[in-house]
Amino acid sequence: MQERGTAMMVSRIGIRTAPENKEQAIEVMLPMLGPTRAESGCIACDLYQSAEDAMRLILIEQWDSLTDLERHIRSENYRKVLAWIEMSVELPEIRFDVVPESRGIEMIESARG
Repeated sequence: MQERGTAMMVSRIGIRTAPENKEQAIEVMLPMLGPTRAESGCIACDLYQSAEDAMRLILIEQWDSLTDLERHIRSENYRKVLAWIEMSVELPEIRFDVVPESRGIEMIESARG
């Protein structure tokens, strides 16, 4: 297990909404994206809709460290995420991944070589 502050953290939460609640689910999350992006340690925070299932929404956040992610989870702003999760009509997918290394285009160049 990585020590606090030593690796990037990726939070991925996916929910499936009822058709009549989809717009409300989006409206709950949109106002929290900007404030989350402004938090110390936030690398990215984005809300997506699945191309295969229009009722499936996915929140992906990237954080500099476990410490930053935990501070975010304890924040008042995170209450919106918890309320949003409650809007899921099925068991939500919730993952927190430790990413010790990140690569860019050099990975493609190396693999295709």
